[in-house]
Amino acid sequence: MAEIIDQENLSASLGIGFGDVGNGRDYMGQGFIPTLDNITAIGLYIISKSGNGNQGYKVWIDNADSDFFPTGGIGGIGGSTEITNSELVEGALTRYPLSSPVNLTIGNRYVFVLAP
Repeated sequence: MAEIIDQENLSASLGIGFGDVGNGRDYMGQGFIPTLDNITAIGLYIISKSGNGNQGYKVWIDNADSDFFPTGGIGGIGGSTEITNSELVEGALTRYPLSSPVNLTIGNRYVFVLAP
């Protein structure tokens, strides 16, 4: 069965979301409102991985407030997935499976989070 894409952000040269390093939270995120009830993978287009200090990312899905900021801690609502630097692909939209599916409530606010 082919996968179904639920959300996408294809804004030309714009990076994703926000960071909050000044408050001790070193992450970037992209808010979304799902139309499906679970998520099994994420897709990333990495322009360059050289700026991330040769480390990968920890990714997770979390509940979000009205401004799409995460409301939980590291690991969110479904646990986190590690993507190593060697797994990151530059210059192509690449699918990265999550460690386990994350169940969602259609219409609620969530955020996809990346942390080094």
